Amino acid sequence: MSQRRRQPWGSDWKKLQEDHNERVQKIKKRIAAKKGAVNRKMAEDRADDAEEYARDSIYFASMAIDNAEVASLEAIEARAHAESLALSPSGTPKNPSA
Repeated sequence: MSQRRRQPWGSDWKKLQEDHNERVQKIKKRIAAKKGAVNRKMAEDRADDAEEYARDSIYFASMAIDNAEVASLEAIEARAHAESLALSPSGTPKNPSA
């Protein structure tokens, strides 16, 4: 008789284990899905940051080019002034209108 009692308990225990394992698998799937969502969000944030950095770098390079152009023009003007002083015997610039 004791064996008859153990069979239902054994089948109940087996069912309880199966239910538990099923719940654990569902929880693991939910965790994996949430982890995937977090990873996607992190990847999107990283991509946004990289795009912003690229825009800023392009802007900075554009400003550097503008500064280089201004510096070149100032150098040309300074050279022209120095040459005009070198041509003048008094060390003062020649007056082109005179």
